[in-house]
Amino acid sequence: MICLIRNLTKIQIEDELPFTGNDVVGAALTTIKYYRNKIMHSSDGILKDVMFNKWWDETSNAIIQLGGISFIESCSLAKVRRLDRNDREILNEIRNMIGTFDPVPKGVRDICDRRILEWKKENVAQTRAIKRLTELVELHNVALAVGPSGCGKSTAIHSIALQLAQTKNTI
Repeated sequence: MICLIRNLTKIQIEDELPFTGNDVVGAALTTIKYYRNKIMHSSDGILKDVMFNKWWDETSNAIIQLGGISFIESCSLAKVRRLDRNDREILNEIRNMIGTFDPVPKGVRDICDRRILEWKKENVAQTRAIKRLTELVELHNVALAVGPSGCGKSTAIHSIALQLAQTKNTI
């Protein structure tokens, strides 16, 4: 969208901050573009709370300048809102961003990959417990398997991890 606005209108949009023009709309769009690019082209995928808050506040102010005060509440709520399955576009964008870098060191990633290959050799029946643990992981991103030794906790967790790995989730 920024590319279209930049090329099809007379609105001045720059690549860096601070914005040197005198156009309020151009300054707001430059701010949004600048922080979007900083996040999307981050090399490590880590953003400290202080920077996140600064970037969020500046981006929110730009959105409010463009859309008016009716966006104040939306920006505040979006900052602390948990993404769910209805946010597919955002989640896909995050997944695509995650695919560009791997915060896990290569040696650790290799160990994980070998473990996954070992787990694939296991023949696991989909019990009610495994199905319920899978639902909990999908719903809450966490599950706890508790039970006596030998009851299948590790097998259940391995099975769920394989299912997650097949859907490109990080395990």
